Amino acid sequence: MTVKFYAVLKEHFGNETEIECSSLNELLTLLKERKPDAVPILNSSRFAINNAFVEIGQAVAATDEIHVLPPTSGG
Repeated sequence: MTVKFYAVLKEHFGNETEIECSSLNELLTLLKERKPDAVPILNSSRFAINNAFVEIGQAVAATDEIHVLPPTSGG
């Protein structure tokens, strides 16, 4: 599946990557293992599958597009 990253997470993972996993929990674990310094950001991030926000326990399919959105603020 394609995983897309936004904002500060692009600095850690690039714009996107291909990862094989069966759930968002598994994806989160894989991302934390790849970039331990990004763990605090990942723990606060939201996930969307095919442009719809989902909970972290959601199952994923090989054809899904996952979006990982870190917390943001504005003024």
